[in-house]
Amino acid sequence: MRNAAGKTYVLTGGNTGGNTGGNTGGNTGGNVVRVVAVDTCGPFGDAPRKLAELRAGGVAAGIGVPNSGKTTTVQEALDLAPWGRRAVVFDPYALTDRKVHNAAIRSGAAPPKRPWWPRCPVVTVDRLLRAPGILDRRDRRLVVTGTGGTIHAEQLGRDFADLCQLLYLTHGYALVAEEAGLYSRNAAAWINTVATGGAHFGMRLILLAQRMGRIQKDAREGLTLVVAGAQGAPEDITDLRERCGAAFAQAVQSLRPPDNGKPGDPPIVWRLGQGLRS
Repeated sequence: MRNAAGKTYVLTGGNTGGNTGGNTGGNTGGNVVRVVAVDTCGPFGDAPRKLAELRAGGVAAGIGVPNSGKTTTVQEALDLAPWGRRAVVFDPYALTDRKVHNAAIRSGAAPPKRPWWPRCPVVTVDRLLRAPGILDRRDRRLVVTGTGGTIHAEQLGRDFADLCQLLYLTHGYALVAEEAGLYSRNAAAWINTVATGGAHFGMRLILLAQRMGRIQKDAREGLTLVVAGAQGAPEDITDLRERCGAAFAQAVQSLRPPDNGKPGDPPIVWRLGQGLRS
């Protein structure tokens, strides 16, 4: 069991043959059950709240194996933060995920994957560039996908850069880059522009990828916060150690991954300056 403080409570022991009705004179012949509190987060816990505190100009990354909780953590942070009410998600698979989700709902089946913000509009970058007034609302959530629904890395990089520039000039938007590993290498210049000047335009950027190594190296250096779920390979821990320090890398390495539909440990979070000399 896990409580709100981020501690996991482990029950140990077997048969509880004693009387549990509150009578202290009951049978105590069974094995004793001990409740052991294990602090699983320490200084790296409370990821949604800390991400919700991301300042304008901040660049964050959410990384981890599929179903590790990184996307859920970002969604919770967006719901917590006042700035999350004015946000855009760039998702190369938005049209496909939305189509599969809607078809499953119509047939009465359980959707295999819940898409980003199912009730929010999905537009392609080229359409948004032709009608930027779509963004001119105080509260606006929008899902944007590549030109013509493309998944070509170079085109996605150009589309993402165009979207960054549009939001930069519009002012006051948070941008979530889903599957950033597909195109971050082709959009590194704009990622770094947000990192160095986004505060002037009220912009925040959150990059989502399965591995830190999939985020372009220059872009990694601009990260001010990292949300990390369970990782899938030793080199993932090495990349985390180089950017976030040994203490955080060790904490991530100890996270239990999801297994056959069973959730793993929730993601943890690192902020700039935390443990870099560990």
